[in-house]
Amino acid sequence: MSKKKGKLTSSHYIIPITILLFIGGFAIYHANDYIFKKEKKAAVNRTGKKKIASRKTSDQKIKRVKRNLPSSKYLGEYNINVSGYRGILKLYTRKGQLHGAIRFSTWGKGVTEYLSNISINNSQISFTRSISTIKERKRTGASRFLHQQYFGKYSKTGRVIKGYYIDSGSENIWFATR
Repeated sequence: MSKKKGKLTSSHYIIPITILLFIGGFAIYHANDYIFKKEKKAAVNRTGKKKIASRKTSDQKIKRVKRNLPSSKYLGEYNINVSGYRGILKLYTRKGQLHGAIRFSTWGKGVTEYLSNISINNSQISFTRSISTIKERKRTGASRFLHQQYFGKYSKTGRVIKGYYIDSGSENIWFATR
C-alpha cells in the first residue's frame, strides 16, 4: 500500500499464472491477470452456526457494459427461407436486449422457436437455433436434437439478409426478405 495525499491506496500485481491461496482470513486469487485480496469475516446466523461472509472491494464490483443495439433498419419481421423451408424471422429489442424468434409453419408443429446468441454488428448477423432438450423436441415436434449456427449479411437497406448456417457440420444456404 502507498500513501497519496493522505489516502491509502492498494496496488495490483500482474502475475502470469493462476493462483488460488487461502492465507489466514484472506483469500488471494487470480482473475484477469491481476491478484485481488478479498477479506472474509465470520458471521453468526440465527441458528448460531458460523457462516463466511465477504466484504466486496472496489476491484470486485461488476461494471455494466452498455450494449450497443442495432439500427432499427435491421429489426423487424422477415420472410425466411432455410433450405426450402419457408417461415418468419422476427428480430426485436425488449428492455435494452436483442431478441429473436423463428417459426416454420410447415416444419414440426409450426411453433415459435426462440433464438439465442443473437448479434448484429456492421451489417452482419449471427444467431443460434437450438433444440437441445426432450421438452423442446416435444413442444416443437422436432424429429431430432439440433444446434444450428446462422451467419448472414444485410443489404444496404436492411431489407434482405443472405447467409449460411451450419448444421451437423455441413453448411447450407438461407436468406430472408421483407
